[in-house]
Amino acid sequence: MRLQVLVAAGGLILAAGCATTIRENFQKNGLDRAAHEMECPKDSLTLVPRSQALEDSARGGSLVGVEGCAQRVVYELTEAGWVVKPTRASAGR
Repeated sequence: MRLQVLVAAGGLILAAGCATTIRENFQKNGLDRAAHEMECPKDSLTLVPRSQALEDSARGGSLVGVEGCAQRVVYELTEAGWVVKPTRASAGR
């Protein structure tokens, strides 16, 4: 029983250590995609908080706005990674 508690506690500590912020996760896993899809250099892109602060933990459903090269796009963290989230403005196009 004691060993199970130690293993569970160790797992929680590892999981907490692996948590990244929305900003860190997007910069590592979504920024290249955004630059490619928006046809805009990475250094010209600005991250904009949406429903959460960029310093909150990244999890499924997290949103980040990306602005650059006269465009605004919202990305959502899904099982497939960061994908464009359709907005009301883009839905009518």
